[in-house]
Amino acid sequence: MRNSSALRALASKTPAPSSPTEGSLSSFSTVPTPRDEPTVQQIQTAQLLLALLMAQPSCTLPMNRLKDIMTGNAGATGAPHTRALYACVAKRLVKIERGRGGQSVGFDI
Repeated sequence: MRNSSALRALASKTPAPSSPTEGSLSSFSTVPTPRDEPTVQQIQTAQLLLALLMAQPSCTLPMNRLKDIMTGNAGATGAPHTRALYACVAKRLVKIERGRGGQSVGFDI
């Protein structure tokens, strides 16, 4: 996967902790917020896509294996991985195939 360097770089990042005052109407802080930092969902989406790309030759993984990979990569965030997965399903980027004794996740092509 020689073209997956951007995904690898994004998947290896750790999201910046969100500020407790961010978005607060009573906060007039002049401290700049890092807008260029990736969100938890962006990092998890990159991890999901990278895991599927590395699952050669079929580019599919059993749902439980994908969940294990995503949970293991969550690190300190501890954020649920299902949000990124179902966002990709909603965008028709990946699909979940049910049946044959289990569920598998693969690209929706």
